[in-house]
Amino acid sequence: MAWKEDWSREIRSHVWVYLFQRGIIPRMIHLIKFKLFPYLKKIDWVHRLQENLFAKEPRVPSPKPSSTLPPQPESPEETRKEAA
Repeated sequence: MAWKEDWSREIRSHVWVYLFQRGIIPRMIHLIKFKLFPYLKKIDWVHRLQENLFAKEPRVPSPKPSSTLPPQPESPEETRKEAA
């Protein structure tokens, strides 16, 4: 980023370090974080699902027009009368 060059000419690399204890639970956490999640990010539909689930603005489905919805009976007694 060019604007950062105004502050300093030096560039430092950034590294994340994860330390896990030995055991089955830390091993499972490692597999999930470094194997499963990267694999799922490569799958398109999983990526879209993740974006929809964790979107900052909730998506509201558009209502269907009333003309396409069948009329709903008001009570079970009316459905019995219609069936008879």
